[in-house]
Amino acid sequence: MTVSTRRTDDCPVVEVTGELDIATADLLDGHLHDVITRHGPARIVLDLSGLTFCDASGLRVLVRAHHAARRCHGRLHLVCPYGLTRYLLRITRLSEAIPAHRTLSDALEPAGADRPHGRGPAGARYRARRDRHFLSTCPPYGRAVRAARHRTDGVRSGISHVQRKTDTMSSPSVTVRGNSRHAVVIGGSIAGLLAARALHDRFDKVTVVDRDTLPDTAAPRRGVPQSRQLHGLLASGTAALEELLPGITQELADGGAPRGDLQKDALWYLDGHLMRQAESGIIGIAPTRPLLEHVVRRRVATSLPGVTVMDACEVTGLVTDRRGDRVSGVRLHQPGVNAQEYEMPADLVVDASGRGSRAGVWLSQLGFPTVSQSTIRVDMVYVHRHYRSEPGLLDGKLAVSFTASPGQPRSANVLRQEGGRFSLALTGMLGEEPPTDPDGMLAFAESLGAPQIVEIMKTAEPLSEPAKMRYPQSVRRHYEKVDRHPEGLVILGDALCSFNPVYGQGMSVAAMEAVLLSSLLREGVENLPRRFHRSAAKLLDTPWALSAGGDLRFPEVEGKRTPMDKLMNRYLDRYRRAATVDAGLGRTLLGVINLLEPPTRLLSPSLVLRTLRTKPASA
Repeated sequence: MTVSTRRTDDCPVVEVTGELDIATADLLDGHLHDVITRHGPARIVLDLSGLTFCDASGLRVLVRAHHAARRCHGRLHLVCPYGLTRYLLRITRLSEAIPAHRTLSDALEPAGADRPHGRGPAGARYRARRDRHFLSTCPPYGRAVRAARHRTDGVRSGISHVQRKTDTMSSPSVTVRGNSRHAVVIGGSIAGLLAARALHDRFDKVTVVDRDTLPDTAAPRRGVPQSRQLHGLLASGTAALEELLPGITQELADGGAPRGDLQKDALWYLDGHLMRQAESGIIGIAPTRPLLEHVVRRRVATSLPGVTVMDACEVTGLVTDRRGDRVSGVRLHQPGVNAQEYEMPADLVVDASGRGSRAGVWLSQLGFPTVSQSTIRVDMVYVHRHYRSEPGLLDGKLAVSFTASPGQPRSANVLRQEGGRFSLALTGMLGEEPPTDPDGMLAFAESLGAPQIVEIMKTAEPLSEPAKMRYPQSVRRHYEKVDRHPEGLVILGDALCSFNPVYGQGMSVAAMEAVLLSSLLREGVENLPRRFHRSAAKLLDTPWALSAGGDLRFPEVEGKRTPMDKLMNRYLDRYRRAATVDAGLGRTLLGVINLLEPPTRLLSPSLVLRTLRTKPASA
């Protein structure tokens, strides 16, 4: 990929040619940041007509650049290939390979249409036909184009033409509030707050109900006992958060959350083998769970009109309409305020109450069929403790991770976080249980092969007492498979699928589900539960397969295995060893782990050949 900048009479033009992928996205990100910062509140044209390939990482750079320009009170105009235009408009569905043969102006043209561009009757008929075509292919954006009454007079391509078109289309979302009245979200944690953000674009009023008394600062809370434990945010989760709440990554960084390249600035011990460090372009941020929830809650509850958070209030059941086939509200109980239960009507109820969700029980009581579920029992126990970040420890690295493997059901992770501290998590599964006394914890860490973790435990000052948590099993509830489900009730977050926390997928998948919900709401609320649960099932397939595949490597874990699974495990064992030498293999693996690339990417012919040819640094 090549990036160049030229200056026209009225604005700078950044031209990009070649392939924009995970390896080159960081280069463009930095270049655009410099241009936007240098020119301030100005119009900047990004010419992508020479682009031949763009993956999800590239698209996220474009969205970040758009938001950065808006924060500087400027505007980023795009000259795009046809396919890229369509995917930018539907940004929640990212393309891996995008053709580059048509310009942005052509994105509005019906195939094979004649193109009279005059101001007379022929031009008016043409514009009406064009608008009908665009309205049918991308309804919300078609309405925006129609309302703006854009004209295509005189030119089929060129920057002046594209600038007129993109004034209303450069935003990746379109607000259509006012079409529905009231939505209720059960649960005020990450998933619930992000669901409220998605609902805000469609509903006049959104009420988030949580049984906890929510803190005014970034502090752990009783209703989320795991908030004291180490949490990870995948790169895909960061991108989803940024899409829902532009600028939140910078807010987290301003709050002290460290950032870094997940391959260059982290040490990964995979089955005891240290992955080779190199620049990957996959940037991670490491806030504590309380900081992340505090910033999200502040953005949602105080910045979005119509969104209300009710704490110290418990949802005790669902209310249905007279026919019994639609959820029309919830029953609430507020201890100390109202001793009686009362009903809150709602046009839509979203259950984001977490692993302890009672939606299945409530639906059974209302006569709906029992929801089937998939489980993988791992009997996970993890112990967490904070340490002071002393100078020289970890040599400035962001994290150290030692993963469990068959025959070694122990793991450990250290993450540098805000407040000048390290978060340490010692984990055991299948009967292994980390102790909570200092000597026992140190002995547990010394049984692994990560000397950096041992050094922190020996030399750094503890800032908290050890806290133990148990996680018996991963659970996926298949609401997409039920033959009868009430309208007006959507399930998401851990209430829909709860992952083994060692993989750090929970918050990121919840953010991705909120993006999905926002996308589906643009098409209306009709039949929303069925549409969402079916789409969410497809979204969950990849993270669930990664989590389940990692757990089923252990012979003691119960579950179905095929001969192909055994062959894949042998290949991935060799792949992880080869990543100690080939940094490119490690980068691709991190892309898959962070849900930026599909797992099938690990089986591409070029990577298979490199895996088989690479001689590992250690057997």
